[in-house]
Amino acid sequence: MLPNFLGIGVPRAGTTWLHQLLVDHPDVYVPERRKEVRFFDEHFERGVRWYEGFFPASGQGDVYRAVGEISPQYLYGAHVPERIAQVCGSIKFILLLRNPTDRYISHYLHFYKNGIYTGTFEQFMQSDTLVFDRGLYSKYIVRWLELFAREQFLILIFEEATCDVEGTKRSLAEFLDVDAARYPPGAGEGAVNESYVPRRLGLYRLAFLASQRLREWDLDWLVNWAKAVGVKSAFGRERATPTVGAEWQAHLDARYADEIGRMERLLGRELTVWRCKSA
Repeated sequence: MLPNFLGIGVPRAGTTWLHQLLVDHPDVYVPERRKEVRFFDEHFERGVRWYEGFFPASGQGDVYRAVGEISPQYLYGAHVPERIAQVCGSIKFILLLRNPTDRYISHYLHFYKNGIYTGTFEQFMQSDTLVFDRGLYSKYIVRWLELFAREQFLILIFEEATCDVEGTKRSLAEFLDVDAARYPPGAGEGAVNESYVPRRLGLYRLAFLASQRLREWDLDWLVNWAKAVGVKSAFGRERATPTVGAEWQAHLDARYADEIGRMERLLGRELTVWRCKSA
């Protein structure tokens, strides 16, 4: 069977937390062997049959009221909306957005942790324009709204969603047509991502790249087994992730100020939680 909802973004904005929240609901199915399937942007050439393999068989469809997956890069893919319309037809979308400055910093720290980038934050800002562009949400959302109705989207704000977990669960349940009361106690509480720089960064980076390659070969079971037995711990926890100075945060806030205004007009609501942070 094919999904009836998709999480389409954005990276470094709590999609791992959202994925776990959906996993916890007994009437919602999302693939656990691979959190980000990325069929519509990276693996479309593998065909629909390959994609269907991540979801329950057609005969099991009655077990779940909502079936979907979260691939946070979908928002940015130029051909993704058209491909989804072609394959899935009428479908619902969940979009989780974060203050663009905080999302940008988190992206840098993610690269730093995994050895993808080892320079300073200042150097990163001077060399990487793509990561900044991914915080310009409005230009991507507009493209989706040209093809799909606004009612097909549940747009959540990370800072609000994680602060009011119960309210978020109710919003998700209503949108996906499931019973919010069926969430188990404690669902959505606590962090799901670790934040540290491994002691053996070079080896950690090799392991990170190896896990990506294994998933390309559909060897998800091996990657998940390595995680389960604690392979990460072999690299140790050396120190907390580096801090980013207030002056650089203020610089990003200024660069994203116009985008926050565009998002407020697009969503028809004030993003006070972002503006207060940026003030």
